[in-house]
Amino acid sequence: MNSSDGYLYAINGESSEELWKRKLLKNERDLPGDSTPVVSDDRVYVTSFRNLYVVDAKNGNVLNEKEGFFNRSSLTLIDRKLFVRQRNLFCAYSTMELNKLWEFQGNGYLESSPLIKDDLIFLGSQGCKIYALDIEEGKLIWEFETEDAVEAKPSIYGDTLFIGSRDQKIYALNCFDGTKKWSIEVDGEICSFAPVYRGAVYVATVFGNIYAFNVETGKLKWKSDISGTIYSSPVIDKGIIYIGSSGRVKKFNAISTASGQVVWDFDMEGEILSSPSFGINNIYVTSMDGYLYSFLYHSIAEIEEPEEVVPEVSQKIVRSCHTGQKESIEKIQERKSLEERLKLQLKKKQREELEEKLKAKARERKKLREAEHKLTKEEIIEESSGLDKQIKLEEGTRENKEKDICLQQEKADSDDLVKKLKIHMSKRKSELEDTLSDIAPEKTLEVDRDKAEKFFTVARTQLAKKMLEPAIISFQRAIELYPDNISYLMGLGKALKEKGDLIGTSDCYEKAMKISPENEEILSSLSVIYQERGKKYLADGYYDEAFDCFIRAMEIKEDGELYFTLADIYILRGDLDNAVKTLTKGLNYDRNNFDYLVKLAELYSQIDIDSEVILDNILTLAGLERDTSGAYFMEGIIYEIDDWEKSISSYEKAIEIDANFTEVYYRMGILFLQAELYDEAEEVFEKCIHIEPSYVMAYNGLGRLYIKKGRMSDAKNIVKKAISLDPECFQAKTLLARIFLNEEDIDGAVKYINKIEGIERSSPEVNVIKGEMLLRSNSEQEGVKCFLSAINSLASTWDVRAQIASLSILIHDYELLNILIEVFKKEDERELLIPLYERILFLKPDINSCLSLARIYRDLNKFDTAIDMLRKFIAHKPDEVNLEIGENYYRRAKKEFREEKLKEAITSIRSAIKFAPNKANYHKYLGDIYFKVEKYFHSVEAYLKSNELEKNSYVFFKLAQAYEKLDKYKKALKNYEEALSLDSSKESYFANLARVYYKTKQYAKAMAVSREALDKFPSMEPKMRSRLEQLHNISYSKLEKNFGNH
Repeated sequence: MNSSDGYLYAINGESSEELWKRKLLKNERDLPGDSTPVVSDDRVYVTSFRNLYVVDAKNGNVLNEKEGFFNRSSLTLIDRKLFVRQRNLFCAYSTMELNKLWEFQGNGYLESSPLIKDDLIFLGSQGCKIYALDIEEGKLIWEFETEDAVEAKPSIYGDTLFIGSRDQKIYALNCFDGTKKWSIEVDGEICSFAPVYRGAVYVATVFGNIYAFNVETGKLKWKSDISGTIYSSPVIDKGIIYIGSSGRVKKFNAISTASGQVVWDFDMEGEILSSPSFGINNIYVTSMDGYLYSFLYHSIAEIEEPEEVVPEVSQKIVRSCHTGQKESIEKIQERKSLEERLKLQLKKKQREELEEKLKAKARERKKLREAEHKLTKEEIIEESSGLDKQIKLEEGTRENKEKDICLQQEKADSDDLVKKLKIHMSKRKSELEDTLSDIAPEKTLEVDRDKAEKFFTVARTQLAKKMLEPAIISFQRAIELYPDNISYLMGLGKALKEKGDLIGTSDCYEKAMKISPENEEILSSLSVIYQERGKKYLADGYYDEAFDCFIRAMEIKEDGELYFTLADIYILRGDLDNAVKTLTKGLNYDRNNFDYLVKLAELYSQIDIDSEVILDNILTLAGLERDTSGAYFMEGIIYEIDDWEKSISSYEKAIEIDANFTEVYYRMGILFLQAELYDEAEEVFEKCIHIEPSYVMAYNGLGRLYIKKGRMSDAKNIVKKAISLDPECFQAKTLLARIFLNEEDIDGAVKYINKIEGIERSSPEVNVIKGEMLLRSNSEQEGVKCFLSAINSLASTWDVRAQIASLSILIHDYELLNILIEVFKKEDERELLIPLYERILFLKPDINSCLSLARIYRDLNKFDTAIDMLRKFIAHKPDEVNLEIGENYYRRAKKEFREEKLKEAITSIRSAIKFAPNKANYHKYLGDIYFKVEKYFHSVEAYLKSNELEKNSYVFFKLAQAYEKLDKYKKALKNYEEALSLDSSKESYFANLARVYYKTKQYAKAMAVSREALDKFPSMEPKMRSRLEQLHNISYSKLEKNFGNH
């Protein structure tokens, strides 16, 4: 399993024994994965945020890896192809070499895990699309559009695909062509897999409700509420649904598929975000408390009535070991404490045994050295006698020529012997030297340690005198002589820290920790240095590096403040979900931290969850009762974004209970300020200061108000007052920098911006001011970078983005303006794009920018502005510009028609037709207006032209109505019949056709058409039904009368 600590774990499912674990993060910029690994042929495939890994399933060794942004994606493996999501790409890789085989680009991020069936791949996207792809080449087979993001994995039954969406609907689609069979709206967003079991599809929503629908008809079978929030996908076995819940209620639930009743549940300490999985006799599930849980149950054979199939489950939970008994949290903690004590005792014993072994080894080596010296002496004597023999043989060769050949042979043998002896002696000498070097004399070791201690003493003296470079060199010399001395490593770390080398400091502390992992002083120092590094990275805007440092500090010791800092980083990175989760964890450590409770409420207000559910979560976490001032205060924060009046009302209720609640007055003032209710804002800010004269934020609020009113002198004075009360208040420094910029005093602005430290240096407000300063200093590229950081931050507001848009007048680089435009498009704030496009057109007349700006004007009903601008660009792209001008006239005509300005509407729609004569709907709309003013002949002309361009059932129907008004019944009949042939789903088409048949005395046809309509539309509105029944009966009477006459 993959874990958020960055490790991949292999665990024995029966005993819970850890078989191996492997750290996957390749570098500091990588993030832990939360994907589900897949296993094939003794290989494990798994992703982190930036890498895809192939790991040996037996030992955890990394066999292969691939870099890229993998979205922490869950993988799918079919036929030696590995399928993986990478942001908005869906890719197929080969399993051996990890070569990319093909890729498909979706609309938006692909957060939905794929389903593969019959050589088709089904998945959803955050761009409100469901895709079906060909498995061989990744080509699009079909797509289906929803009303919101699709993050759930699809399921399939027969030829029906089931998938849920954040638009609160479950869709049943034909898996071959994507046509909709049915869809049903439920009470919350669907983010999890909807499994199918015995003819029913089971749907879980984030609000904690589970539904069972008939797969064929979509008819509701049952609905069950398990409370909590559901992001975990359900799994089903033997008639039981297993699913986890999060949020306020954290449980692992077993629910009957037959009735929706809870068979059993188990309270968890952490949220369950992952899906359960089955073993042979176990159900496994992981929790945010850091544990893997195993529930044991007894299998029961399936029978025909699923209502009766309930596995007998004994809630036996295994965490750190497999005991077969139910263990309470207290017992687990007691056992863990005992294990820690035993580990310490074992380490001490092992250390003592190791020291004894080393001493014994030294004694053995001493004996060995003496034996080597003796052996070497004997070999040298033997060697010398061999050489003497060789010399005698050489003298004998001169005396006896007949023995020459024999002597030469003996000489060769002797030479060979000498060579062998020399090689042997060299080898023995080398071995002896190695042995002697391994067992260096204790006297030499003592000398080295004495030298090291002297260097250490000198280094401490140098450090005390702030002689940093000499001190660092002395510490390094000491460490070279005695590398495993903790004091030396810690001393060097301290010197490097004072020099400002935080990375070098952490390296020293890490080495010391490896030598003594349980040393509290080392662990504390290392945690502090990680945090200092993280703060420095934050101040410089390196969020990923900062995140990694704080995670390392958290691994040493969890702490509420660390969680709060991590939450701030998630906010700056725009990761709302993780910011909420991390803040919640931090508040579990420190429930009384009011500022972060407020921040959590602010974040929750941006999540699309019922406000009452959010309020319950906040109040539970804070320990607040309903109908208290604190509860109303939190309620006001939650409603600030979506319901201004409700927020103000909640704040007023809080003040009724506690008239001195300064934070309430401040937030009310900000709301009034945003609504440009300046007098009301000033009143509550001053009230706040009257209650608490030292409340800095109220002074900041007044400063912002005075800036809005153009009272710069008053603003400067009130903000300086705030800084005098709190010199560290970054909001006040930011405001003062803004005032100096407005006065074009860049040096004054720089002075106060540079005083802002820590994470606040990366706030959107600070980045906007820094960006403006850089633009005014002609550093446009760096200035735009600051703007992008401000926009992309989760803490960014509309005011921040509006300031950036207004500052585009300072940008002269066409490409930089286009970069900002693309970012603003993602924010979907079209009015803020206007100054950017206007600036582009000022710098460089560009037809594409002109068309884009014209569409924004048109969407904002600024038709004349758009038309005047477009007329200047007709020569550039006549066809496109004419179409856009026509569309603006058409939209203006529709607006005038709604306002009953019919004469003006006719003029506008005629202008639209002039610029775009081949738009059928323009002619149709002209016909509608003429019909409205009872100029039926002109409406006939317009409708005929529309149908000439594009046949439309509605136009035939309106044309028939116009002919009917002109008493041209034959033509009316022809067009009513044509309308009905194109679209038989409209009741009015039947009713009007039957009426004209009656008027033309074709009673049998009138009776037949009215009867067909009455049978076809059993639920038509009563008035229409009454008219058709009356028409049918009158036609029948006429026929009867005519028959009687004949």
